[in-house]
Amino acid sequence: MKCHEVATVKISAEYGYKHAPTRKAQCGVDDHAAFVFQGSTPINQPLEAKLKLCEIKSGDESWNLKGQNKIHAVNKKRELGNLAFSKGDYTRAARRYDAAIQLGRSDYDIDDADKPNLHAAINAARCNRAACSLKLGDFSHACSFASDVLEQDPTNAKALFRRAKAYTALDEWSKAKADLKLLLSSDPNNSDAKRVLAEIVKRQKAYNDEQKKLYAGRKNIFGTA
Repeated sequence: MKCHEVATVKISAEYGYKHAPTRKAQCGVDDHAAFVFQGSTPINQPLEAKLKLCEIKSGDESWNLKGQNKIHAVNKKRELGNLAFSKGDYTRAARRYDAAIQLGRSDYDIDDADKPNLHAAINAARCNRAACSLKLGDFSHACSFASDVLEQDPTNAKALFRRAKAYTALDEWSKAKADLKLLLSSDPNNSDAKRVLAEIVKRQKAYNDEQKKLYAGRKNIFGTA
């Protein structure tokens, strides 16, 4: 689509009305685009709109972002990931979080006073990326992203909980319990951590009971362990 061209598009009711009247933002169109609605459309019905491309602006290259601009860009990518995550589009959310992490990977061009803010923004993106990996069933990567956060912030509650959930899914119960106990040491009333810890204890007991039955069966058959 070229500048000043007009396109007719169909917009689903989800994007057209969910947060009315901010239709532009919901459709991923900024204030430089013009919506021209003709006639009346019943609420919660698909919309047909004419979009005119008025202006094309090039964003800053990632390597050219410095200082507060880099921090803002990282947070913006993370917010886009949050939006996709809230809609259940975990694959798209993962891509947005990956972009945020990549964007802020280097801090050589950040003032010392701003580095903690950049690291906090990156850790928030990594923590959310771990949540995406859990939703996608990629438990190894969930552990990895959470561990990256915990290297810099060893008591980060979200990272501890999400790594514990990933360890639980991988049947690494001892590691999961260690994370949950550390989390509960600083937040004794964390109901989610208590629930997952109780589930692990229950699963371990069931596993141990099953192993005892197998051991007893072998002993009865062979007369020895």
